[in-house]
Amino acid sequence: MKMKYAYSPSQNVFLMIQWKEDYISAGSWPDDVIDVSDEVFNEFTSSVKGKVCVAGQDNLPAWSDAPAMSQEEMVTTAKATVQALKNEATAVIEPLKDALDGGYIDEADMPRLTAWQKYRYDLTKVDISSLPVDFPTKPDRS
Repeated sequence: MKMKYAYSPSQNVFLMIQWKEDYISAGSWPDDVIDVSDEVFNEFTSSVKGKVCVAGQDNLPAWSDAPAMSQEEMVTTAKATVQALKNEATAVIEPLKDALDGGYIDEADMPRLTAWQKYRYDLTKVDISSLPVDFPTKPDRS
């Protein structure tokens, strides 16, 4: 079944035409709907780094530069990134640490364990109050 889409410039949203009656029943079908092709729908519902979909001068979707993040958003993002990197480091360290504790770690894995432990420690020292954040270099996973 080929889907058909509509776009509302005032609400900057895409709607599925096959559900129009449902939107109308719910009182949410905009007055300024414009039919758009599958190609337009697919283009503007995908992500483009640094861009956001907006209503263009012709009332059709268009790309615009994404607004800069606020200080609070940058700090929140930095905190989440640090935590994700710590989680990744822990996932690498744990089996190596288990092997060390059990006395069966391969000698070749010792430098890898040490590098990842140091990296995880360095992540605890990341200063997120000073933006942009300077993250430590991640060791090789292999």
